[in-house]
Amino acid sequence: MAEPKDPTWRAKWLGQKLRDLRKNKKLAVSDVADYLGAGTATVNRYEAGTFPVKTDVLVMLMNLYGVAERRERSELIQLAEEVAQRGWWDSLVSKPAFADFVWAENNSRAIHDFQISIFSGLLQHPDYAERLIQTGSSEKSKGEVAKLIEARLQRGELLRRVNGPTARFLIHEAVLHQRLPNAPSVVHEAQLEHLLELGELPNVSIRVFPLSSATHNVRAVTSSFTILEMHESWPTLLHAETPVGAVVAETPDIDSFIGVYEVLWQDALDEKRTSSLISKRLKEVEQ
Repeated sequence: MAEPKDPTWRAKWLGQKLRDLRKNKKLAVSDVADYLGAGTATVNRYEAGTFPVKTDVLVMLMNLYGVAERRERSELIQLAEEVAQRGWWDSLVSKPAFADFVWAENNSRAIHDFQISIFSGLLQHPDYAERLIQTGSSEKSKGEVAKLIEARLQRGELLRRVNGPTARFLIHEAVLHQRLPNAPSVVHEAQLEHLLELGELPNVSIRVFPLSSATHNVRAVTSSFTILEMHESWPTLLHAETPVGAVVAETPDIDSFIGVYEVLWQDALDEKRTSSLISKRLKEVEQ
């Protein structure tokens, strides 16, 4: 079986967990290999996340490592199954790194998002998303554009899902005033109405970060970013957009950044004033 060049986040997490369990038991890779009747290279691949761990092998490893708690066993088995399976994001998103992000987003328990230049993909109205993707994908084929649009729409359903994640969205006020090239007013009207509608969901909070504030600059926040709180046994993720591509980091390396988000959130307009500002902007677009 060919090994992927870059293992997915979920594969890396499972591998790291297996490595930690082995080390806690003070077992060498060779000890585990002998127990499984496999080579040391295979065990190393399991722990690196470059080789899928079948359920029967995982059960053997959990027994060897003394994982007896039912919840922990269940979480590890579920994660191993997620590693082996392809979700809708894998079929619609061509870039593995972004497919990883969408998987994590889809499995998160809380989302904290700050956007400086565009509405979050989770907040985009279908018409706005389609126009945005078509405008920015001139070099892509019609098939690729169609897949990107479908992925964007699938992502948007996450906020309405039963037992979906809680989500906080910070939107820089400048985004409310930006217009997509050649897009009719009805597209922007639909987008602003969509924001007001989503803001009414019990698990969603939307705040506008005012033009008058320079807190993000003082805190050296120069790009959009998303923080994803995962299940208790998984690390919290930071996904930041940069001119040269996305950067991903995990706890504990991002602990200070989580604190920065809280500062930005408190400096933003509260939900009531945000709703009023969006409604005002909607009236301006309609004129």
